[in-house]
Amino acid sequence: MNIDPNVLDWLLEGDPAIRWQVMRDLLGQPEAVWRSEQDRLVESGWGAEYLRHQLPDGSWPKGRCTDTIWILLLEAAEARALEFMLAHRLYKSDKTGAVIHESMTQFTFPAYWHYTVLRGLDYMCTTPQVGDPRLEDAVNLIESRRKPNGRWPVEKCTPGNTFSTWRSPAAIADGTRCAPYGC
Repeated sequence: MNIDPNVLDWLLEGDPAIRWQVMRDLLGQPEAVWRSEQDRLVESGWGAEYLRHQLPDGSWPKGRCTDTIWILLLEAAEARALEFMLAHRLYKSDKTGAVIHESMTQFTFPAYWHYTVLRGLDYMCTTPQVGDPRLEDAVNLIESRRKPNGRWPVEKCTPGNTFSTWRSPAAIADGTRCAPYGC
């Protein structure tokens, strides 16, 4: 995979949660190198913020999502949902193979609650199903949208309030700004 050095530099400037994955998946660095970066998650960035909510005894605040029965139910539900997503190739009818809705194929920013094939693939990367051949069509779709400079365009800006000044990588790549920046 040919990746623009500017994109890599930009990704490596981000949170440790992003950096270690870039080091592993895009740069192919040795495990000792990316594991060292992954270990920083507990010290800084998003991972450290999450861990600040852990109680002194190592447990988490009580709630139904931390009880064993709920965890088992969630795991069962996730397995069914993953199979559903794979049967639909993330964005197609399992009966006809047609695209379910064109918006599922667009690169949007901000994503809010909208589902896209890119979000589906992002989630699949966290599961053992990441190597399933039924994902090839979705990967090919993403690759087909890649611009000559190695980046992807924002194809649709979602209207609404944005509570961050962060710009999407696609917006930076395309030289545009997204909501509320005036796309």
